[in-house]
Amino acid sequence: MRHRIAALCILLAGPVFAGANDVKLACWIVGNDGGNTAFTSDGVSNLVQGVNEIYSQVVLTFVIDSISYTNNTYLSDLTYTNAAQKAAICNITNNTGGLELYFIRSLNGRPTAFNRKTGIVIGPRANARTVSHEIGHSCGLPDIYNFYRGTSLAVYGAPSKDRMIDDWGWYPSSVSHSNIVERLLMYGFRSDVKADIPYGDVFGLHYTNSWNSASHTWDRVWFLDNAPVGFGIHGSRNPTSE
Repeated sequence: MRHRIAALCILLAGPVFAGANDVKLACWIVGNDGGNTAFTSDGVSNLVQGVNEIYSQVVLTFVIDSISYTNNTYLSDLTYTNAAQKAAICNITNNTGGLELYFIRSLNGRPTAFNRKTGIVIGPRANARTVSHEIGHSCGLPDIYNFYRGTSLAVYGAPSKDRMIDDWGWYPSSVSHSNIVERLLMYGFRSDVKADIPYGDVFGLHYTNSWNSASHTWDRVWFLDNAPVGFGIHGSRNPTSE
C-alpha cells in the first residue's frame, strides 16, 4: 500500500504546508515475563518509516527519540476490555514531550491497536496504516465510516463537491463516495487501502460521545454529514501524550 500513494491520488487540495514538523516518539517494546516479544527494534523502525510515508502528504515527520524494553506479562498480553490493563501500560512513561507508543505481544479483542490520551498501544497485527490511524486520533481526527453495525445510517451515491469541498477533483468519477471513505486514513475499519489524508471535511458517518446522566455512561451519537477528518483544517501538528 505504501508504494501505491500516487495511484490512490493521495494529494492535498489545500495549500502546501511550509516546512516539516518533527514529532518525537518514545517507543516501548513490551515482552512477557520470559522476555518474549512480538516486535524488534528494526520492526518498530520499519513501521515508523511507513508512517512517515503516509504523513508525507501533510509534510509531517515522526522521529524515534528512544526505543526501550520492559518485560511484564500483565502489560504485554492485553485484553481490550480490561480498563485496568490499558491504563497501566500507558503509564509506563509520561510527559516525554511527544507521542508514547507501546508495542505489545498480544491484544485480545476487536482492534489491532488503540489510542488513549496517555499513549498508543500497538498489537502484533498492526501495520503502518494502523499506527498512522491511531496517530491521527492523537492529532485530533475522529473515525469516519461508510456504515456501522447498529445504525441504519450509511453512505450511498456518487461523490460531489458538496461532499468534499476542499478535496474535490482528486478522485476519478467512477469511484463511489463509499469507496472514497474507505480510502481515508481515518476510516474506522481495518482496510488494505486506507491511507489518504484529505485537506478538509469529507461527508461520512461519524460520532461523538454524549454523557448519559441517567445511566452514567457515555453514549455514541451518530451523524451522517461532513466529518472533520481533514488534516489541513483540523489536525494538530504537535501531538503529545499526557
